[in-house]
Amino acid sequence: NSAFRQRFANPPCLIAPSATTDDLAKSKGGISSASSIGLAAYGAHGLRSRPDVTDTKIKQFESANRLHLMHSMALMFLPAAIPPHQQLALRLSSGCFVGGTTLFSGGVYAKVLGHEDAARGAPFGGVLMMCGWICAGLLSVEVNLSKFATDHRDGSIEKEQKEYS
Repeated sequence: NSAFRQRFANPPCLIAPSATTDDLAKSKGGISSASSIGLAAYGAHGLRSRPDVTDTKIKQFESANRLHLMHSMALMFLPAAIPPHQQLALRLSSGCFVGGTTLFSGGVYAKVLGHEDAARGAPFGGVLMMCGWICAGLLSVEVNLSKFATDHRDGSIEKEQKEYS
């Protein structure tokens, strides 16, 4: 397990060899956020002018766009919430968010625009988004438990209890 983590802690990056996992997650989040804003503008102005688009389709588009932006922002801020020694969890969470957003939001966008078959990946995208949040949530539990174990091992918890007694 330790060898696996060390091997994949900082894999080589083909885009920018000096880029860190944090940098890549933030850049993915920035690009995804910008595309979300552009699609929101299209949904608010261009989509409504199409004769084949119903109110239901507009609501579907808006829902996909809301999740798209929310997960884009999560990509931007997740690196700040995850400690540097947990880069594997950051990669897993951000990968799930990118894949989930692409499959879910992209599938719904395509469906609204008339490509019904493209929406088949949307349920898988939703599951990937949930997996990303679960991974991030489990990470916070692991971080808190490891801090507790460290505090308990060096006796600082007992020292604090004596100070408050």
